[in-house]
Amino acid sequence: MTSSIEIIVPSTGNHKEAMQTWNEHAGPDYECPTVLGCIEGPGAGFLAKLQKGYEESSADLLAYFHSDLFISEEGWDQRVLKEFDDPTVGVVGFGGGKRLGSPDIYKLPYKLQQLARFDFVSNLTDAPQHGRRNRNEEDIAVVDSFALIIRRSLLAKVGGWPVATYPPMHCSDLWACLMARRHGYRVRVVGISCTHKSGGVKGNGTFDCSAWQREMGMTDQEMHTRSHRLIYDEFRDVLPVVVA
Repeated sequence: MTSSIEIIVPSTGNHKEAMQTWNEHAGPDYECPTVLGCIEGPGAGFLAKLQKGYEESSADLLAYFHSDLFISEEGWDQRVLKEFDDPTVGVVGFGGGKRLGSPDIYKLPYKLQQLARFDFVSNLTDAPQHGRRNRNEEDIAVVDSFALIIRRSLLAKVGGWPVATYPPMHCSDLWACLMARRHGYRVRVVGISCTHKSGGVKGNGTFDCSAWQREMGMTDQEMHTRSHRLIYDEFRDVLPVVVA
């Protein structure tokens, strides 16, 4: 039975207001321990911060939360832990798609749009604007990175996050869910009542993301394009994923 969960915040800014909601609505006598990602130089990349959290945490479950995620449901952590009582579950999120990849993927010449996510499911405050509301739990193809909870043992099995092979931003959620499926795990969405303010991971605005990207030698669009092409090339054995 899974016993521990730790929150990792891959943000370059302030997360205190959001963190207060995580703690206030967690189960009784439980305070969510939190690991912050590094914020400067090469380590400012989203993927590097995911890896930093993995290396610094010893918890069974690593909950990667954006700093603009506000949770309003009592006992949210207990619902997450219950999902992982099932050893076939590798990744859990608060929102995600039932399909990843278009029907013509690998049948027609590559286009980035072939890696689209379809049929979004969540219990977000504005769920109808994104797709379908579900307050319960169900299998999905891919979670959204605003709330991604993954087994430490799964990350250990695959050698951690792919910081050496992927650009520092984009596609971490796709990579995690496809890797989970490759290794025989299921991906689940839990209908936690929450709000994602969609402010990205730039936090309080003190971090100049564009300047950092220039230092890294790639624009945001170039990182986005490169990451998706790597996903396309690496997961031919898995894609497309369709969950009934």
